[in-house]
Amino acid sequence: MAHCWGALDFNEPYLANKGLAIPGVRWRSISLGMRNLCGIDDAGAVWCLGRNPTGQLGNGSTVDSLSSPVRVAGGLVFSAISVGGHSCGIAADGGGWCWGPGSSLQLGNGSSQSSAVPVQVAGGLKFRSISAGLMHTCGVTTDGRAWCWGWNELGHMGTMYVHQPTAVAGTVRFETIRTGYQHSCALAVDGSVWCWGVNDNGQLGDGTTTERETPARVASKLRFKRLAISSPNSHSCALALDGAAYCWGFNADGQLGTGNTTDSLRPVAVAGGLKFVSISAGRFHTCAVTFDDTVWCWGGGRFDGMGTGTKGGSMRPVRVAH
Repeated sequence: MAHCWGALDFNEPYLANKGLAIPGVRWRSISLGMRNLCGIDDAGAVWCLGRNPTGQLGNGSTVDSLSSPVRVAGGLVFSAISVGGHSCGIAADGGGWCWGPGSSLQLGNGSSQSSAVPVQVAGGLKFRSISAGLMHTCGVTTDGRAWCWGWNELGHMGTMYVHQPTAVAGTVRFETIRTGYQHSCALAVDGSVWCWGVNDNGQLGDGTTTERETPARVASKLRFKRLAISSPNSHSCALALDGAAYCWGFNADGQLGTGNTTDSLRPVAVAGGLKFVSISAGRFHTCAVTFDDTVWCWGGGRFDGMGTGTKGGSMRPVRVAH
């Protein structure tokens, strides 16, 4: 069973450590978006829960499902899923599929129409990583190249919208990619992190507040193994090879975990010296899982996002209540 806490939407009741359960279903992974969440079961089927005005649940309807997950239509088997303002997944054959709102061309099929069922990303690309941001999507293909489509905040290539996957500039080869509201970051095969997009709060981590139309290397000599960035606010985090967490960017709620609320233009170590196996960045807070399977969160406590049983936040990691 997967356990969740906080709120799916500003107007929604808190999940408050709610169990995400379907009889006979075991979860392989889950992904939380702006107003809904989706999970992959052990058979590779995707199930979604939450608001559904433009087909975010992918089950062929626009009816909300706030009490229990509904299965995404089409019978596809997925190896990965990402939920943002819309949802995308990687099918068993490596193909990319997306569903939900399409007005910013974020579904990648060349159309601005929303879709309540999965539609295939154009170009026949085979992905090993995919990430759905608020209004754009990026993926890394099996050859390590990064591709993006949808809303193009900086308007490079002479357009504000990219109709179908377009290769990210440069020769760096990547393992994984993460997208937020107005920026994206990717983990290179050598363990370096590269980011591009809006940089007003230092979310690109390159030591400046200069926006970048092409990837800029995060200002760190460390090698990383996991990556997370937030949407719609602007901070990014990564795990070093030894499991130590580093964050950079916006920090008004203490989401960098440094013990203060000062923004950082480059990676700074999360306080406490904990070592983690995974990390995820939310709008106001960040959470990570240690090697002993305990969950720790830091940042703003609004909407019960910290999972500690109180509404208060913390500028340093605190353990999630069981």
